Amino acid sequence: MLILAFFLYPFKNKLSLEFITPSTLIILSLMLAGIFIFAILISYFNIKSKKNLIFHNISYYLFYHIIYPVIHKMVNSQSIFYQNYTQLLIKYNNIIQRKLLKKYKGKDILILLPHCLQNANCPYKITFNINNCRSCGKCTIQDFKSIQDEYNVVIKVATGGTLARKIINDIKPKLILAVACHRDLTEGIKDVEVIPVLGVLNDRPNGPCFNTTCDVTEIKKILNQLL
Repeated sequence: MLILAFFLYPFKNKLSLEFITPSTLIILSLMLAGIFIFAILISYFNIKSKKNLIFHNISYYLFYHIIYPVIHKMVNSQSIFYQNYTQLLIKYNNIIQRKLLKKYKGKDILILLPHCLQNANCPYKITFNINNCRSCGKCTIQDFKSIQDEYNVVIKVATGGTLARKIINDIKPKLILAVACHRDLTEGIKDVEVIPVLGVLNDRPNGPCFNTTCDVTEIKKILNQLL
């Protein structure tokens, strides 16, 4: 019903009350429920299947471009429900992408980091150049600096979605390994459709967007599988 209301709201001035009858709402709701169940079944098959995927683009579109916008507009992004749903989306994306991915060269992989990984009191800004990090050990940026040297991957730090899109357009990577919070990661996967994206959620011990951390071991594990 929420999805139905989301689609009908822009046309509220053009719809007559005669159209919005209980039977019409029931029929439309059943149709949407059927589509949603179909997407769930497709997703379940794709998760369980070792290699063969069916209609995974359809399930992507339904989850990211139809259901997610509704939840994003109607649910607080800090709520448990929102975070659980987006975490499921990110996990599903990673499972599907790993089945589709091949081996890459380090230079073809872009690791995109949020600026909140850097210690808030650090005077050396690494937004445009991660090599400005002095490796003081107060944040995980020094670990990513080591990853850049060890794996020969491209690592960039973005302060927001606009800069992230610019970085992607300039570098044109073949794969993106993105670290971000639930909302930014889901939005990024939704927006970047032509390049595969693997997402890793950051940890927020001090709250959102402030001195966050990341599981560097997970990043290395993913890179070892890709390279």
